[in-house]
Amino acid sequence: MVARVLKLYLSPLLKQVISRVKQTGSFDVEKTALLGGIWAAGMFAVAIGGAGNPTGYGIFIDIFVYITLHSVLFIAAVSLVGIILSLLFIPVPRLTVGALFYTFALCYWMLEEANIYEPFAAFFSGIYTNAAFALGLLAALIKTPTLNAGIKTAGAAIPAAMISLFLFYSPSIEHEDPGSSFDHMGAVTPIDELSPAADGVYKVDHFTYGNGEDRHRERFADSVGVVTNTVNASAYIDDWEDRRTKFWGFDETELPLNGEVWMPDTEEAEKHPLVLMVHGNHRMENFSEGGYEYLGEMLASQGFIAVSVDQNFLNYSGWSGIPDDDYWLRAWFLLHHLNEIAGMSSEPGNPFFERTDLESTALIGHSRGGQAAAMVGDYERWFADEPAAEVMADVDVQSIISLAPTDTQVDDQRPELFDTSYLSIHGALDGDVHNFHGDRQYGRVNIEPGSDHKRVGVYIAGANHSQFNTDWGRMDMRLPGGLLLNREQLLEPDEQQEAAKVYISAFLRSTLTDERRFDRLFRDPRYGADWLPDTKYVTRMEDGAYQRLVDFNQAENDFSFAGGVSLEADGFDLYDVRQAVNRSGNRKRTEGAVVQFQADGLLSFDLPDDNAEDVLAGEYETFALSMANLDRKLNDEKEEFNFNHVPQVEAVLVMNNGEKKSAALEPFDQIAASIHTQYTRIPAFDDYMREDKYAEAIEPVFGLYEWPLGAFSQEEEVDLSELDRIELRFTDGPGKLMIDDIGFFKK
Repeated sequence: MVARVLKLYLSPLLKQVISRVKQTGSFDVEKTALLGGIWAAGMFAVAIGGAGNPTGYGIFIDIFVYITLHSVLFIAAVSLVGIILSLLFIPVPRLTVGALFYTFALCYWMLEEANIYEPFAAFFSGIYTNAAFALGLLAALIKTPTLNAGIKTAGAAIPAAMISLFLFYSPSIEHEDPGSSFDHMGAVTPIDELSPAADGVYKVDHFTYGNGEDRHRERFADSVGVVTNTVNASAYIDDWEDRRTKFWGFDETELPLNGEVWMPDTEEAEKHPLVLMVHGNHRMENFSEGGYEYLGEMLASQGFIAVSVDQNFLNYSGWSGIPDDDYWLRAWFLLHHLNEIAGMSSEPGNPFFERTDLESTALIGHSRGGQAAAMVGDYERWFADEPAAEVMADVDVQSIISLAPTDTQVDDQRPELFDTSYLSIHGALDGDVHNFHGDRQYGRVNIEPGSDHKRVGVYIAGANHSQFNTDWGRMDMRLPGGLLLNREQLLEPDEQQEAAKVYISAFLRSTLTDERRFDRLFRDPRYGADWLPDTKYVTRMEDGAYQRLVDFNQAENDFSFAGGVSLEADGFDLYDVRQAVNRSGNRKRTEGAVVQFQADGLLSFDLPDDNAEDVLAGEYETFALSMANLDRKLNDEKEEFNFNHVPQVEAVLVMNNGEKKSAALEPFDQIAASIHTQYTRIPAFDDYMREDKYAEAIEPVFGLYEWPLGAFSQEEEVDLSELDRIELRFTDGPGKLMIDDIGFFKK
C-alpha cells in the first residue's frame, strides 16, 4: 500500500525533476564557447594564484593540480547552480549564472587569502567576473555561425576593449616622478674613487655548511662543504605542524644550521671580518638564502667573510602556517650560527680556521631578518640566560645593517643599540613593510661624542621590498595580489641592488676596516653621483664627530631645551614640538620642532653664557641640522598645492659681539621635495586595496642638511667659541617642516 502511494505521488515528481534538470541549459546560448571562455578566465586566475601558494613539488605540478581541481569545481558549481535555478523555474541563462557565481567566489577567496581588504576583494572579484564574462562573450561571438565577419568584429570590440582595459590600464599619479638627487649638485663634487661596489682584489671561495641532509637543496645535502650540528628548538616551538615536518624531513628538535659562504681565497692564513646575512619572511617553499649572492660575491672579493644564513623553515607556508614567536626565533637562531662559526674558527682543517675575525663582526638583515640583526645587537635584552648567547663574549658586533626591516615588539620590547654602528636602507615603494621602520630603530641607536660608531638612514625613491633579494622577484605581495601593484615608479632590480651594494660596502669598510674615504656618502648622496642609480635619495647620518646643540628629545617645554638652550619663534602659523610619525601616523622615537608658515618665519636659539666655549671646543667644518618635509599635511589644508615647490632656509650665526654671519642653504643643497608613492596600478585602489595601508602616498623622512662654515665668513674662520645665538630664517613659503638635531660636525 505504501509503495503504491509513493509510486503514485513520487513518480510524477521525479519525472518533473528530471525534466527540469534536462531544461537547465535551455536559456543558455553557445554554451560551449561561452562557458569555455569563463572557464579559461578562471583557469588563468587559478594558475596565477597557485603560483603564489606553492606546495614545494614544483611550479608545473602545482599548476596542473590547481587547474585540475578548478575544472572539477567549475563543472560541479555550474551544474549545481544551474539545476537549482531550473528547479526554481528562474528564467535566466542558468549555466552561465553558475559559471559567473563560481568565478566570483573563486576570485574573492584567492584575494582574501592574499590579504586583500575584503570589500576591495569583492569589488575586484566583480570586475574580474565581468572580464571573464566578456571573454566568454567574445568566444561565443566568434563561434556563432550565423553572424557575418563584420558583425562579429563589431560585437567582439566591446568585450575585447573590456579585457584590454583590465590588463593594460594603469594611470599614474600627478607627482609620480620624484626627480633625482643629482639634479642639484650645488658645491658638491662626487668622490673621485672607484665605486665601493666594485669587486675587490681577492678571489672568492664559495661553499656551504649544514647537516648534509637537506631534501630540496643539493648544496646543503651531498654537496655540503662542512658538516655542522643541528639545534633543538622544541622548548620554544609548540606549534610545529606535521606538514612542515613532511616537507623538510625534520622537526623542531633538529633544526639545521645551514649557511652559504663566500670567503676570500688566500693561500696564507689571514683573518677577515665576518658578515652574517639573514633573510626575512617569504614563502617557505621558495627558498630565500641564495638571494644575497650579489652581496656575498662582492664582500668576499673585498676581504670579508660573508655568510647567508638559512632560516626558511621559520618562514610562512600556505599549508603549515608559521611558528609562533618567529621574530624571537630568528635572532636566537643567528646566535647559534655565531656559535657554530666560532667553533669552526678554532678547529684545524676547517675553512674558517684562523681566518675569522670575530671581533669585527657585522650583521645584515632583510625585513624580519633586519629586526633579528638588531635584536642580536641588543642580545642581553632577550637572551641573557640563553646558553647560545655565551658566544657573545668572543664576538663583537661592530655593525648592523637592515634592509627594509620590521620593528615589531617582542616581549613588549624593542632593541636599543650602544657601541654599534647602524645603517638602514628602505625603499619608498615598499609595498610590504610600507613604513620606514629602520628610521625608528635609528632613533634607538646611541652615538657618543668622539665615538668611532655612526648611524645612517637611507631612503630610496623607486626601491621596493623584494628586490633586495634576487630570489624574491619584483612583487611585494604574493600572487595574485602582486599583479595589482604599480611598477611604473619601480627601479630595475639591478639598480636597486647596485644602490644596496654601494651603501653596504662603504659602510662595512668604514665600520669594520676603518676605511673612511667613502664616509661623505652617508651625509650626502651626491658624493656618490658617479656610482648610484639616478633617483632621489634622502639620507641622514650622525657619528662621533657630530656635536649636537639642540636636542628636541630632551625638551623641557616647547621653548626650553637641555643645556639651557632657549627658543623664540616668530612669523609661523604653527610651531610645536612633537614626536615624528611614519606614513601610518605611528610615532617614531624622534621628536622635533614642527613649523608651518605662509611666507616666512624665524627660529632663534639662544645659547647660555659660555655654552659655546665649553661645548664647541675644537675645529669644526659644517653647521648641520635634520629636516623632514611635512607638505603632505599642508596639502590637506589647501585645495591646490605645488609639491614641487620647496621653501628656502638661511642660517645665521650671531656672535657674542652682536655680529651676524649668515649663509643660505641654496648654494649647497635644497630641501628635498616629498617622494610620492603610487602603490597600485590604479591610484584610486591605494585607498582600499590593503584597507588603509597604502592610503598615504608620502612618508615624511629626515634628511641631513649642511652649511660649510666657510660660507658664513669669507675673510676669517668662524670662532664658534664666541657663538651666542643661532637663527634659522625660512622664506619663500608656504611650507611645513620638522626640524631636529641642530649642531656642528668636526673636521
